Amino acid sequence: MEKPGALFLFQIDHLSGEEVGYLVEQLYRWGAKNVNVISTLTKKNRPGHLVLVDPGRMDTVGLPEKMARLFGTCGCHRFETSHVCLGTDSQKVLVTVRCGKGLLHEELEVKVIGERDSPVSRRPEYDGLVNLCRRLEQALGFPISLPRLRRSVETGLENGEPIAIYLDPEAGSKRS
Repeated sequence: MEKPGALFLFQIDHLSGEEVGYLVEQLYRWGAKNVNVISTLTKKNRPGHLVLVDPGRMDTVGLPEKMARLFGTCGCHRFETSHVCLGTDSQKVLVTVRCGKGLLHEELEVKVIGERDSPVSRRPEYDGLVNLCRRLEQALGFPISLPRLRRSVETGLENGEPIAIYLDPEAGSKRS
């Protein structure tokens, strides 16, 4: 499916990294759907940033003026785009975790890209992984490696297998 969209490009070479971070937070508060910051080298060899803003349903009337007033930007580029998007849905999957003789069953939300019956891709939602990691740490009493947990879940999703994880407090998590 394609739908019309827009993308704003702001060139920044006068703000610190912390100020750029605040700018990103402000754009999200104003309702931006997505913001990307790319480090760059500008004229006179100054370090700079390109800030790409997908406004989604954000009210963009007066956006260049707001950015100039709050952050000293001199303008922006606005690109009319065509957003090509695949359908997305979410699905809960069961994750079985074994630790020693203990067995835990936890649900995890997964983003399904494409049709649910024949998805193009499935991937765990970040917030869901963090929550699962925290629940496991609380239940088991030792820290869990988020990257290992993510890889184990992704491997199970890619192979279409039930997601079963073995956690060893001494060696970290391992896929079983």
